[in-house]
Amino acid sequence: MLGLATIAVSALLLAILCRGDPKRRRSARLVDQNTSRTARWTLGLTACLPGVACLLLHETAAFLIWMGGTGIAGWLIVMASHGLDRHANARRLRKQ
Repeated sequence: MLGLATIAVSALLLAILCRGDPKRRRSARLVDQNTSRTARWTLGLTACLPGVACLLLHETAAFLIWMGGTGIAGWLIVMASHGLDRHANARRLRKQ
């Protein structure tokens, strides 16, 4: 149960990080949200804290579940955001 909770926390932080990624937003021709470099670093490091907590609690199985699950969750978040960006671009181009 701890492994799933840590994946959920990290996935939420990764989704926030992905939403404000300036390079992804530029390539999708979306308006930049001016996410600062410090904020992106803070979100990235905070997303790693659940894994550190697993290690400090000596929950190696939960840590391994977190490692794999967070990687898959990050991949799914990026794929979903890419689809949403393409949809937003198509809608923007139709208005022009």
